[in-house]
Amino acid sequence: MKIAALTALLITAIPTVASADFEPESPAWSGLSYLVATAREANVDVEIRGDLDWSALNPDTIVMLVAPQVGPGDTLPSLKRFFESGGRMVVADDFRAGFQWLRPFGVHMHNRPGPSTRHVASVRFLPSFRLDEVGGYLGFHDQNASRKPDVVLNHPASLVVADHPPEGLSTQVHGWFGDRARGWLAEVSGRARLLALADSSALINAMLRGFYGNKQLAANVMRFFCYEGEPCKVRLISNLRRVHGSFEASMWPEAAGGPKRRNLRSRLRQFATRISDLLARRELRLLWWALLVVGLAAPVVIASRTGRPLLPPRSGLARHRTRLHNTVRAWLSVADADYRQPARLLAGHLARLVAQSAGGNNTARTVEDTTHGLQQAIESLIRSGRISAQAGQRVGDVVVALREVAGAQPTEVDRQRFTALAAEVEWAEHVLSHTSPTGYDATQRAGAAAPLGR
Repeated sequence: MKIAALTALLITAIPTVASADFEPESPAWSGLSYLVATAREANVDVEIRGDLDWSALNPDTIVMLVAPQVGPGDTLPSLKRFFESGGRMVVADDFRAGFQWLRPFGVHMHNRPGPSTRHVASVRFLPSFRLDEVGGYLGFHDQNASRKPDVVLNHPASLVVADHPPEGLSTQVHGWFGDRARGWLAEVSGRARLLALADSSALINAMLRGFYGNKQLAANVMRFFCYEGEPCKVRLISNLRRVHGSFEASMWPEAAGGPKRRNLRSRLRQFATRISDLLARRELRLLWWALLVVGLAAPVVIASRTGRPLLPPRSGLARHRTRLHNTVRAWLSVADADYRQPARLLAGHLARLVAQSAGGNNTARTVEDTTHGLQQAIESLIRSGRISAQAGQRVGDVVVALREVAGAQPTEVDRQRFTALAAEVEWAEHVLSHTSPTGYDATQRAGAAAPLGR
């Protein structure tokens, strides 16, 4: 009769659990006062808190989160340091923020439960499991009882553990659904010690009073991380809405005991840890990146403004370029000049530079001679990687343009076109001077062999 009445209450009253429930001191059917009483019966010292303050946390204390509304957020580094210092945690949740506490450690929560062959009163969302099927410490119960205790879940989620958990961790499912692919109870061990229950409402007053298996499971879960012969202390936090502070690993010794004396070294470590957590906050990431960019750019800006550059030594190329410049200027100073003749000279000059850069010995004197071996020389420079294909194409185009000017009618070659071609020759001379086998001197000799006189 009692089970039937409870089942009717669950069916009609709690299709889902409201956000105002899970209060540790509430005696209502959806409260956790009976969970607190069960803990005391199991010799568990329950410490009730409304928020999670990492700076006030002792790694000897077991933290139990029931239906948390927020995840660790930017305090994830403190969570990891808490585990590395020996901390332990129990997370009982289904459809709130519990997945955020589990996911970094290789446990994933899904909003759909797995199949079950047994249900209370044939109600689909109330699957039932034998406690002794869980096995080990979590499945402990009175072996002499006439009836094996059942654990009843209410609108549960499901848990899936990663095939390859993070380094230094191992994951294990203790409570399986019927498909053996998903579970409702999972453990993480190694550098982190964490226990996950995929149903927060399995711990409310109505469930613990109505099903002895739920009460025994609650006691087993709360004592799961306790050490034999030592006091068992659990910090119970339900409906978690605020996570703050920073866990300082340096404040706790490697072995059990009191905090270290806060000497200068520990204070410096504490300060560095808090600065690290502050910089990791999401709202400060934009500022952090801006400071990083400024820090990286500052040395470059300062270095670019220090010292005066050294001037390269004068070379034959500088004198040769001056002669070319003066020759072109002399032609440009003549009114109505015939630019075909200087175009021929520029074409021959450029062809000799190409041959000299390619390691040849071109002594062409006429426009007709400039095409002899020119394309082969340019291709040789490109194959050897001394000029790019684009630069080789441009040099060839300059020579072709000069040939066209040399063969055109006088009225077709004006001052503007010759000036543009002369600038192209100067560019090509500059490029080829850096590809010559012997540098500037070779280019100078090529130019001196046929000076551009009028």
